[in-house]
Amino acid sequence: MERNEEELPVATSTSPRNRSYNSGQPSYSASPGKIRNQTIALGDVDRRKDSPPGELSAAGQSNLSLLLQKTPSPPKETSHKTTTADGAQDSIPPTINVVSNDSPNSEYFDPRNESRPLLETFPHNYGNWLPSDDPLSMEDRSFVEKVYDWLPCTGDNRYERRRPSFRCTPENIFRQVILNPISYIPAVILGLLLNLLDAISYGILHVPINVPALGVSLNEDNVDTNRELVAHGISNIASGLCGSVQNYLVYTNSVLFIKSGGDSRVAGLMLAAGTAVILFVGPWIVGYIPVMVVGALIFHLGLDLLKEALVDTWGIVNRMEYFTIVAIVVAMGSLGFIEGIFLGIIMACIFFVVSNSRKSAIRATFSGSSISSTVRRRYRQQKFLKYVGNQIYAIKLQGYLFFGTISGVEKEIRRILTYSEWRRNPIRFLILDFNLVSGLDFSAAEAFFRIQRLLQVKKVYLVFCGASYNSEVGKALRAIGLWRDEPHNSDNSLLIYENFNESLEHCENMLLQAYYESVSSLITNQDANPNPNTKRPSKPTSVLMDAFQDMTDMKDEYLDKFFSRIAPYFHEEDVPAGATLWSQGDKPDCLYLVESGLLRATWRATEGDPSRPVETILPGTMAGEIGFFTERKRDATLVAESHCILWKMKKSDFDDLLEKDPDAA
Repeated sequence: MERNEEELPVATSTSPRNRSYNSGQPSYSASPGKIRNQTIALGDVDRRKDSPPGELSAAGQSNLSLLLQKTPSPPKETSHKTTTADGAQDSIPPTINVVSNDSPNSEYFDPRNESRPLLETFPHNYGNWLPSDDPLSMEDRSFVEKVYDWLPCTGDNRYERRRPSFRCTPENIFRQVILNPISYIPAVILGLLLNLLDAISYGILHVPINVPALGVSLNEDNVDTNRELVAHGISNIASGLCGSVQNYLVYTNSVLFIKSGGDSRVAGLMLAAGTAVILFVGPWIVGYIPVMVVGALIFHLGLDLLKEALVDTWGIVNRMEYFTIVAIVVAMGSLGFIEGIFLGIIMACIFFVVSNSRKSAIRATFSGSSISSTVRRRYRQQKFLKYVGNQIYAIKLQGYLFFGTISGVEKEIRRILTYSEWRRNPIRFLILDFNLVSGLDFSAAEAFFRIQRLLQVKKVYLVFCGASYNSEVGKALRAIGLWRDEPHNSDNSLLIYENFNESLEHCENMLLQAYYESVSSLITNQDANPNPNTKRPSKPTSVLMDAFQDMTDMKDEYLDKFFSRIAPYFHEEDVPAGATLWSQGDKPDCLYLVESGLLRATWRATEGDPSRPVETILPGTMAGEIGFFTERKRDATLVAESHCILWKMKKSDFDDLLEKDPDAA
């Protein structure tokens, strides 16, 4: 059935409360004006100004008789024509839903029963449809009755057909008018917080992004981002105290202002003064500026910046970076500034992982045969270490180790442990140098745990160096339990040293220890059964022979005669631990032959810098011979690490030898 869309005029009363169909009952007012398809109070239907208060007009009584017709089904959408006293016909809105006194579930209500309100529907926009049987306190009920006294109760039959009828009682009014708006407070606060987060994001991001970009556009190299951040913070605090808006550096406006000649402090002060004039005079003065001129300037500047971002960078940056630039430009133009920034950050992180995964974390690899520690050893020891040096394998790592780069390190270690490579060159020590590593994540630390288990199967020692206990690498290794509080594991499967030289020295010492243990029984048997006919050389001669006999093919008797000629020019010295033999920069006036003890040479770059050990001198070697013969100043400081017995040759002694026995010299 087609609805009657005729408009029903509704008369309003000039009194504080609208007229009711029965005096003494709460009034129900309808909105003034014309209402289409809405449920209204029957007391206001077709009421004329000349009708006495508390009475219904003839049309109202006719409408009332229509409502009292009870039928088993809800009323259908029909329109009714009524005739007023003056003979005019008005239409009644169709489908008026009310609640009956007889049954709470009925859709009809007898308006003559004064114990219930005429219409018990409520607008849908006041909140949820709640039951009305919840008890309220006396204070709440008193307050609600005051609200109930003036609150208009109207209904919309469109919502009545969809939902159960809302009972317009004081309890429900309290919940709809007071409690439901309170339930919206979290959503309102959340919206405000999101706006505040946007403002904070703008304030934090625009300075480190716009200031360097502005410096590049203006060819300004002395840009201090930290200073600009502090200045923006102070200005925002002052602006907030004055009730003004947030400070924001607009990149495009700044470029336009500076390119227009405003590149001085005076120009900035003039701009501030002009802004203040507009603030106090009013914005009407802006209307005298041609919009075409301002628009053309901004349009020209936008094209220039777009050319700088998309055209000038073509061929300069790689493809991934250029794709990031294009994506940021599109996102900022279509979505917004913050969205473009976040998209750029996400893409930069992805491209960082991809690009760094292509770089090798291994800077270099060495074997013990190609490198050696700074320890000055006897010739035979050096020869032995040269022979077995391939059992030491060193890997220098670099960069930040994460899941994208640690796979290359693990792959290299697995390669040297393969069967074919192991048969060709077995190793006993694996040194990992972290000196150039800035940090590592959890996945990289877990990879080193797997590497240690692989090496334990092959009985290979894992040696870490170049990482301190409290460094980022040390913290990551301690977090997974690989680096414990003690310097070495109980089974010595993991060894940790401060620098690469110390780790290499330790590996060499362990190889020499194994060598001496293998020949110790032979040496012991020879010493236990000495030949009585063997002539023992004098003390300095034996020390000289022990140091140099492996360097020549001469027989022992000839070596004994040779070193006996120069032995008288050496003088024995007993040096306590901690004594300084010479300092860096001293003139060379002697050399030493070490019989026992340990010497250590240290070096410093400049005065005041900490000393670094550069060489360790063991028994059976000489110290200071290079500077002694070349007459070059000492390049290191020599200190006795322990109690030493040394044989010293002075410059005067060598001059005597050169004069008396030039061939031996």
